Amino acid sequence: MNTEIKNVLRLAAFGLLIGVAGSSCNTARMTIEVLQPPKTELNTKVNEVALINRVDQEDAHTALYVNGEFQENLDGLNLGLQHATLYGIGSALDDYGFFEAGEGKGGNFKTEGRFNGPPLSATELRRLCALYKVKGIIALEGYDVAIYTSGDITRSTAFTRDYGTVYVPSFNGRQEVMMRLFLRFYEKESGKIVFETQMTERLNTSATGNTPDEVEARMPDKVGLAERLAIQMGGDFAQKISPHWKQETRTYFAYGSSQLVRAGNLAQNGFWERATNIWFSIVEDDSSPLRVAKKACFNMILASEVAGDIDLAIAWAERCEEEFGLKRATDYKELLIKRKESLKKFLD
Repeated sequence: MNTEIKNVLRLAAFGLLIGVAGSSCNTARMTIEVLQPPKTELNTKVNEVALINRVDQEDAHTALYVNGEFQENLDGLNLGLQHATLYGIGSALDDYGFFEAGEGKGGNFKTEGRFNGPPLSATELRRLCALYKVKGIIALEGYDVAIYTSGDITRSTAFTRDYGTVYVPSFNGRQEVMMRLFLRFYEKESGKIVFETQMTERLNTSATGNTPDEVEARMPDKVGLAERLAIQMGGDFAQKISPHWKQETRTYFAYGSSQLVRAGNLAQNGFWERATNIWFSIVEDDSSPLRVAKKACFNMILASEVAGDIDLAIAWAERCEEEFGLKRATDYKELLIKRKESLKKFLD
């Protein structure tokens, strides 16, 4: 799905992201999603990739620890969690809309990947790219997971009974999943690695209850917790190589006239086209009071940014400066210019 279509879908769902804070000077704040450049500067234009699992399963483990003591390796979970990582990468890249990413099926390649291990040879890389009809490969090459579970008993406040003082025990349980991954991004044309990274993340959960069984029932399944972390880390990797969406806060004029209030309420509920029509009509109506027109003009900057049109947002900011001398618009324009520059090579 291309980026323009995704912008429209995000605009339609935008009402779910809005949070209005305390206002002053007739303004309010809202949270919007804006496009950010990749977290890593990459020297490649490859955007058609296949995702493969090269992990050497002999060198990969999912270890279980109970109260700090090693119990066993749950290596039967390895392939499922590795697949969840690749799924997280693919789904995130698809959502961002700048990559075409699919699973590399077949290929009969050697699964000899490990942390900082030998990479794909240039010959093997080109063979796989030709097979999958892509220009690059993203490979999961290192995997190590540890699941920690622990628990203890605490006593509540003393209760006095006819037969004496009693303490009601409370049982506490904790789980932590620590996942370490090693990924590489290969480019067919150069036959080289354009990016590689080792990632380590943790996910924690806890529960309390009156009995150990109650604690266990309330605790999320450790396998499900590990899968959640794997998908999350896949998404984090995608942000390293692709432009992606991030929530940021913006200020707009929510008050000052009944029309501004109505348009603000529409925007808050995701009806951006209707809100934009009201703001636009206020600006273009020569009978609109100056104090109202300048606020509506400023709000058109925000509406344009939400729609994904940075150039149009800058044009509205310049109009606010020229016609209304609005200092707030100058600050907004500078922010937009910086955003445009950071995204230049992805939007051209």
